[in-house]
Amino acid sequence: MFINMLLAHFVADYVLQPNSFANWKARSVYGVLAHGVIVTIVTMGFVIFHPDYLIWAFLIGVFHTIIDLLQFKLQSKKLLASINPLTVFVSDQALHMLVIMGAIYLSGECIHISCLIEQVQTGGFWTVILGYVLVSMPAWVAIEFLISGLVLGQAPDFCYASKIKYTCIIERLLLVTFILFGQYMLIPFAFLPRTAMTTRSNAVIRRADGLIIESLSSMSLAFLIGSMLRVTIF
Repeated sequence: MFINMLLAHFVADYVLQPNSFANWKARSVYGVLAHGVIVTIVTMGFVIFHPDYLIWAFLIGVFHTIIDLLQFKLQSKKLLASINPLTVFVSDQALHMLVIMGAIYLSGECIHISCLIEQVQTGGFWTVILGYVLVSMPAWVAIEFLISGLVLGQAPDFCYASKIKYTCIIERLLLVTFILFGQYMLIPFAFLPRTAMTTRSNAVIRRADGLIIESLSSMSLAFLIGSMLRVTIF
């Protein structure tokens, strides 16, 4: 159930939340509620063949919505304006993870952290899917918050960052794939999309310090996930 819930969270909270939807959610409470409905449906969908967990999946969706509504209320009253956006992002994700882990604990499936780790290690195909999903949109959003929070001290401009979104995602997916299958000689080819993009573009996509943080964090995450998947699968 743990892998299912993580996949549901990353898919609903990132993959199914494009810039336009995120902007709607930031402006209107109806956007928050619509996102909550999507999270609930997706989470329940990931356990549809395990009826005993449907109620827990539903509760995860409900609490996810409550957390987002509280954040929307605080932001609308400018109570979070003085807090670094990176701190807000990390706190938000930590609360969602606590809700997921709390549901798993209360369901009786896992009462120790070691049990959760074992589920990931023995997840096989689903662990691989989780790794690939993680280095796609979730990694992109997290890295953008990291750059904006550390370098600029402000929320990310995702419209601006979208210029290199898919290039960076493809780079990480290739790195994970090459490491997973032990094709280390092919790793330099993973950087071709970024090289091609920067060669064709005359615009400065990022300031130097932001580019360094983005490159290092992106490559480090891809190497970490790829190595963990290789150890887990092989």
